[in-house]
Amino acid sequence: MRHGMMDGMGAFLFSYLLLAALFLFTVVAGAILLVRALWKPVHEASATDAVGTPRASEILEERYARGEIDDDEFDRRRRALGRTP
Repeated sequence: MRHGMMDGMGAFLFSYLLLAALFLFTVVAGAILLVRALWKPVHEASATDAVGTPRASEILEERYARGEIDDDEFDRRRRALGRTP
């Protein structure tokens, strides 16, 4: 049987490789998440206007101004959107 300084080297090497792989996985996963967060598709960005507010109320007001919907319909839809007169 061998006894000496080299007995624990296998466990040390294994734990070192395991930690290195875990670190590499964390760095790669973080990079992927960062890229996905910063690079949003165009259709997601166009769902809101320039200041980030929903445009549903603006569309409703435009339809009312063009005469596409009457007073009752406008009031009903505005209440459904959560805006009170």
